[in-house]
Amino acid sequence: MLNNKGFDEWAQTYDENLKEDKFPFFGYKKVLFSLIELIKPTKDLTILDVGIGTGTLASDLAQNGCLIYGIDFSKEMLEKAKSKIPNGIFEQVDISKEYLGSFSNQKFDRIISSYFFHHLDTNQKIDFIQKAIKNNLNANGMIIIADVGFESKQEYESAQINFKNNWDEDEHYLCAEELTQKLNDKGIEINYQQISACAGILCYKNENTIQGQKIYLRKPLKEELSFIKWLWADTLSMKEVGGPIVMTDEKFLKWYEKMVYPGSEKNHYCIIFSKNDQPIGEISCHNIDRANGTANFNIKIAYQFRGQGYAKEAMIIFLRHFFLNMNGKCMFDDIAIDNLVSQKLFLKFGFEQIFERKDAIGLKLTREIFLKLYGN
Repeated sequence: MLNNKGFDEWAQTYDENLKEDKFPFFGYKKVLFSLIELIKPTKDLTILDVGIGTGTLASDLAQNGCLIYGIDFSKEMLEKAKSKIPNGIFEQVDISKEYLGSFSNQKFDRIISSYFFHHLDTNQKIDFIQKAIKNNLNANGMIIIADVGFESKQEYESAQINFKNNWDEDEHYLCAEELTQKLNDKGIEINYQQISACAGILCYKNENTIQGQKIYLRKPLKEELSFIKWLWADTLSMKEVGGPIVMTDEKFLKWYEKMVYPGSEKNHYCIIFSKNDQPIGEISCHNIDRANGTANFNIKIAYQFRGQGYAKEAMIIFLRHFFLNMNGKCMFDDIAIDNLVSQKLFLKFGFEQIFERKDAIGLKLTREIFLKLYGN
């Protein structure tokens, strides 16, 4: 495996080497064409190219009006990229040590990489993807990674034999079967497509984020269960909804599998995040009846984040998603009879009371009323 000095030297002939029809660059043009098809370049689309190299791919995207950010650990590679993309923003970064450098807290429409990921071992690959999903993707953003790779363990082992003269044992070529399973275990659904005899594309689409002004909503990764456990166990946050709930790790995992991943058509659960990526609450609907367009509502804001308008905005963007994207027609909720704060909030928001029992009142909000109050 080359270090940054090795890539500095390779920068002089790199573009020519990409034209060689041998491992690891069999079908290189086909792979890049498939990558561009997935990216769907449009004007002002923000793209971070990780391991941008000489900018071969990124320069095509820039010509389509995309805004290019590029990182690489080779200074000479970056100089080549800068010459092709004068308006790009570049930084020399070793992502195995510095993650995305000064771009680490910036969000993008696309995070892409071509023929770079094999410099990271499996744990580094997983860590990179997790961080990118949590911190660096806009709503409906995508992570698209093209690299030397094989769909199954069997195909990987066959390639080691077939390409033994050029196979580099120091590099971590992709076995999609293993990596996607490990990501699935962490609640991340990512797809792989084999494109050439020795390369394929990993693709993750951030369809689970709902963007607001002060907040955003996203399905939690498995590692974010710790916040939910804390929220449910916090006395002040749970005071009005029956008190703290403490569950074993085993029960929490079963709850996660039911509500989040793999989940079901009957439930839709999100964590509420502030703009600085701080988890501040939860919002969900359950018992979803797709045929009748109904569901039951839930929202909790951690005690220390109340009184800042987060609950109302979360309700607006979540319910808009339910009514417009999930074809919802009516949302229901029961609120404890002594929870006067929540009753006032929901009634002021637009819910109407439909019954009262000794222990709770029942509320509903129709799509027509919501759209009249808050629009599309």
